[in-house]
Amino acid sequence: MDRSVARVGAWAGVISVIGIAGYHLGLMIVAGQRVSGTTDAAAITKYYRNEAIAAFGVELFLVVVPIFVFAVALRETLSTTSWARFLATIGLVALVTEMAVNLTGIAAQMSLVVIARSGGDVVPLFRFWDTLYNSGAYALEAGWVAAFGLAMRDVVGFPRWLT
Repeated sequence: MDRSVARVGAWAGVISVIGIAGYHLGLMIVAGQRVSGTTDAAAITKYYRNEAIAAFGVELFLVVVPIFVFAVALRETLSTTSWARFLATIGLVALVTEMAVNLTGIAAQMSLVVIARSGGDVVPLFRFWDTLYNSGAYALEAGWVAAFGLAMRDVVGFPRWLT
């Protein structure tokens, strides 16, 4: 295998982690604790009136590109046997699908900013986002982590304790 694919994937993974952590930590610093699991329109509106939430969303749209590079490179690196390739492909599909779900969630949050700032009813879209982000995406996330983890089991270069 060409080790440069693994290196490119590793760097893309580092960039992805920095981007994701920067988003979540930056958003918490600027906007405070995220609202979740509520139908309290006042609390939701108070949080989503912060325009920074929409601005931070743009950053996550950009982070998707290195995440895809990471996932494709990981799939290529793990594809040493037909079984590992099969599992890595499941991981890739689950990750790509999760990114589509996450982009939908980010767009919903950006829309919540507009609705909150214009005085509209935030509860229906917030419930959509909250259910999508805090429930639906977890199955996909667990799926790609598990599939890639199982594909790593017998691949040289990945510690056994990871799997």
